[in-house]
Amino acid sequence: MITREKFLELFPECNTIQDKSLMENCYHAFADAVESGGWDEESMMRAPCAVHGFKDTPVTGIMHMQDAVRLTTLICDDLLAHYGQYVPCNRDYVIAGAVLHDIGKFIEYRVSADGIPYDSEEANYLRHPLAGAIIAARNGIPKEVIHIIATHSFEGKESYKSVESTIVKSVETIPQKFIGFVYGTDELDIQ
Repeated sequence: MITREKFLELFPECNTIQDKSLMENCYHAFADAVESGGWDEESMMRAPCAVHGFKDTPVTGIMHMQDAVRLTTLICDDLLAHYGQYVPCNRDYVIAGAVLHDIGKFIEYRVSADGIPYDSEEANYLRHPLAGAIIAARNGIPKEVIHIIATHSFEGKESYKSVESTIVKSVETIPQKFIGFVYGTDELDIQ
């Protein structure tokens, strides 16, 4: 079981969510995903960011989520300071969406005994955006945040996207592009 303290240690930005029930439900959705996928507080730290084209990097799923939360919070705050009077944007939803956007990967991926990441059987039926949206919904996450989770990858390509979803989708790919350059490719596909 992942503790609330560990969750907030990993994602301190959640402490700035004004809607405390949303923050609490984010914790519950995250913990539900970790446990439903068969991970625990220790093993989740080794959960892969992706299993295709990203196996040989040191980047874990938690590291990617932390990058997404940190960067989306910074960019959202800057956009709100400059354009908030013109474009409504819910900062709480952006942070919650960034935290939860990849929780479905705890269901989608596994790691073999010899440390090799692979797709779980569940991945044949639901990729992480849909699995994550289902987990979020059953934990009381509002539809605006579920929308962010469901549309952040190619499954949402043809869908309407809110301002909050656009921020998370745009920003969460920046670290993977950077790591891609480090590993000798223009971009690594971790969608």
